[in-house]
Amino acid sequence: MRADTVVGGIPVVTIVNGTTYYAMNGRSLVGTAIERAPKALANDVKGGRPFLNDGERMIAMGGEKISSERIAGRPCDVYRLTDNEGKKTVWMTQDNLHLPVKIELFGRGEGQTATTIINWSRDFEVPDAFFEPDPRVTMDRISYEEYGKRAQNGMPSAVPVLYGDLLHGH
Repeated sequence: MRADTVVGGIPVVTIVNGTTYYAMNGRSLVGTAIERAPKALANDVKGGRPFLNDGERMIAMGGEKISSERIAGRPCDVYRLTDNEGKKTVWMTQDNLHLPVKIELFGRGEGQTATTIINWSRDFEVPDAFFEPDPRVTMDRISYEEYGKRAQNGMPSAVPVLYGDLLHGH
């Protein structure tokens, strides 16, 4: 898996390749290569989509369908869950994949909304090198246990881990 994301103006490159989760700052070319948790590797064997299952989780927690809309030409169902922490809204495709195409989080404490737009691409040829870090990136390589220790003292990697399921295996 490879995802190119912008967080607070910083290009964040995430690559998950085999036993390694790479989190890299695309501007400074500094990154962290983290050994993935055994649970995450076990999830790989099961197949299916091991990440971005926000909609299914939200429905299981009591999220309700509030409407249907088209996002980028795709028919989607819109689900919402409101609790003491805030509000989460997910737009999921109506097909059997239920892909999240938009996720909106509102935090009551901060009074801010964060929106993620996901552009799914598949069924096209990609060279293997696309799933390898840029060789110019200065990479700090750590174990999953070391990642956990560092997390107790702040950000444990060069940039935020954006697809935690692929690192931790939730």
